Amino acid sequence: MKNKNFGCATIIAWLFIFGLIIEYPIQVLEILSLCVIVVVSYWANKKKHEYVEYKDVKKETNLKLKIKVAIITISISLHIIFNNFWVSITPIILAITSVLPIVTYLSRKNKARTKIIIEKIKQEQYENIENLLDKIDYMTGQEFENLLIEKLLPLEGYTNINGTAYTGDYGVDIVAEKNDIKCAIQCKRFNNKVSIHAIQEIVAGKKHYRCEKALVITNNYYTKNAKELAFDNKVELLDRDDIISMIKKLKDTNQ
Repeated sequence: MKNKNFGCATIIAWLFIFGLIIEYPIQVLEILSLCVIVVVSYWANKKKHEYVEYKDVKKETNLKLKIKVAIITISISLHIIFNNFWVSITPIILAITSVLPIVTYLSRKNKARTKIIIEKIKQEQYENIENLLDKIDYMTGQEFENLLIEKLLPLEGYTNINGTAYTGDYGVDIVAEKNDIKCAIQCKRFNNKVSIHAIQEIVAGKKHYRCEKALVITNNYYTKNAKELAFDNKVELLDRDDIISMIKKLKDTNQ
């Protein structure tokens, strides 16, 4: 009997909700959107505190500043178009309650993941050259960059090795120094040959980061056009054979 009453109550409740949606679709959508914002805001704030040890004040401040500028620009544009206070202020409310916490959480989580990968690379000892080469071929782009930063580039005499932003890096993944020469480095963990596009990116990125030298490193090889453009622009190319040489050095230092 109780189950029957519960079933009837459920049907009535759903019919009531369906009626509200039919009668007041916009209002229902607004309420649902507000509920989603509240839930997402609570989740993002809770999650970002789980990664508080990976807080990067400078990076997060710059990121928040860019978001605020973008949101203010959007709000002003909406106000000009609709001349409505509530429409124009909505993006600001969304940014404060949801966007900023989510972006902060993702930034910290990414940093935590990178640290775990780096620690794993630091601790791992490779038994033979083929083993590491196989691993590289199945790494993500980020894992390949971290291997170069932590293990391979230092063996080649590079110092002050720093990775750039994961997005918006202007075609440069690593900035390092060798013999007091600042170098822009692009890492390409590819299954196919590296094309001319990578050379075009590093040439532009070199200028943006004010470097004196440009270098592209890949686990594969380069197309003919890529080699020609690299030669014309004095871009150094390291391919699979060079990676093998680096791994040999790594093996020698581990013995």
